[in-house]
Amino acid sequence: ATRDDLHVVSDGNTIQYLPNGDKFMPRIYEIISAAKEHDFIFLACWELNEEMILDPRPGDAAHNEKTKLINAFDAARLRGVEIKILYTWGLASGGSYAEGVCERVNKRLGANICILDNRHGHASTGSSHMKVWAARLQGHLVAFSGSMDTSSGRFDTADHCGLEDPKVCLEPTDAVHRYAWHGSMYEIQGGAAEDILTTFVARWNDPVKPQGHKNLPILPSVQEMLSGWETDLPEVLLPKDPEQVSVQVVRTVSCSGTTEKWLSPISNLFQNFAPSGEYTVAASWYKSLSKAKKYIFVADQFMHFDEALAAVIEAAAHVDFVIILTDKAQQYLYFDLPLLGKQQIDTKVWETAIQYHQWQAIVEAAAKKDPTGELGKKLHMFSLMREDKDGSNAEDQIYDHEKTLLIDDEFALVGSAGVERASFTNDNEVSIAVESKTWVQKLRKKIFAEFLLLDPSDPVLESPDSAFGEWMRQADLGTERVRHYNPNGDVGLVNQWLSDGIYNFVEPDGRCGKDHEDQWPGTWGYETSE
Repeated sequence: ATRDDLHVVSDGNTIQYLPNGDKFMPRIYEIISAAKEHDFIFLACWELNEEMILDPRPGDAAHNEKTKLINAFDAARLRGVEIKILYTWGLASGGSYAEGVCERVNKRLGANICILDNRHGHASTGSSHMKVWAARLQGHLVAFSGSMDTSSGRFDTADHCGLEDPKVCLEPTDAVHRYAWHGSMYEIQGGAAEDILTTFVARWNDPVKPQGHKNLPILPSVQEMLSGWETDLPEVLLPKDPEQVSVQVVRTVSCSGTTEKWLSPISNLFQNFAPSGEYTVAASWYKSLSKAKKYIFVADQFMHFDEALAAVIEAAAHVDFVIILTDKAQQYLYFDLPLLGKQQIDTKVWETAIQYHQWQAIVEAAAKKDPTGELGKKLHMFSLMREDKDGSNAEDQIYDHEKTLLIDDEFALVGSAGVERASFTNDNEVSIAVESKTWVQKLRKKIFAEFLLLDPSDPVLESPDSAFGEWMRQADLGTERVRHYNPNGDVGLVNQWLSDGIYNFVEPDGRCGKDHEDQWPGTWGYETSE
């Protein structure tokens, strides 16, 4: 079905790249602090910790207290700013933790501020995975989209020292995220920001109300929200990079969520904006890869959706090299126990499951596509480690949580949608597709510079070929951030069975079957024409 609520493509957008928590979270604090009476701040997230310090400063307790998310929101509320939060809810996301966050936020800020929302494809195991902010400041709209929640373990700097960083140590922790973390957000002004706001409003105003919120107030239309303002652009919104680019906002909206479910109150969703679901994330992925001619860079934490990666393997035959950056799925659970002190539990079964499906979707699939092995030689898999660490435990890693596809220094697909079955078919996702030779090249240089410990202006990053050579050189050393990575596919029959069970639980398929083939590329071929 053709969508009609968003721009097909909007021109004249400015986009600022905000890597890591120390670039994104202080920026969000600036936006919240600049909001005045009649302004609004809307947030849709997968996870949230209201105690996150948005601008941590070691030794400045008063500033840190002031810049906690909940305190920044409360100060904005007292100035007359409207705040709305959609927090995903389900077995695979949030759970009782989300309930506690929303309960505390609503107690502090007022009723119907933080809404637990399980209105997604599979209400139990799926999620609303989008991470978007939309704010109106004195009549001007700014939005953020990307891979980063404002939650425990997400704040980090480009130094990636983990809990050895005094700023990171100020932030709340949880039982899992005790390692360095790389994520990315994008600040957007222009028509694409309006599309992100439109998506938030449509989700909030879904005729099917979230459980426990039958009387949830309806938000006014986007046109009403943005009309009637004639003010100069606030200084806080002056873009650091004024280059204007064309953007398409793309989404995953589950077809399964639109259907009637017997005895379920969460049925017939999205009728106000995507009555048959939407798979423009997938469409953008497949179409862009079918045009690749020089290189492909793809980064994601899981990297194990075989159908999506089949397109990467197909395109590899037509490019010089493919860089696949992902994580080894090393996880520990950390606890402080009476008498025993600090303890950690190695969740080896999770690591085995992720690596097995990575191996299936990339290594085995490439070998089947080309038994000679020549195609596989173009596919280069990497993970990130802290410099001079041997990578033997979870604390050594730099967990790469970005969701990035770069092609030929001409196209970028970035946002919340990862290379997962759930992200492509079931979960609520928002990403942006950008086609611009100058902007994408600058983005590639910035991303590579952080991983290769270089300045973005370093001559070795000027061309994709020389940059790739530096990736290989550093990975061969085995002591730098970039490390060669080969997922383990030799796991045995029992672990294969367990791995499939884990995969099918955390990666629900939100497609509706043959009746909706027009929304999903069943067969596709490589584009040879311009």
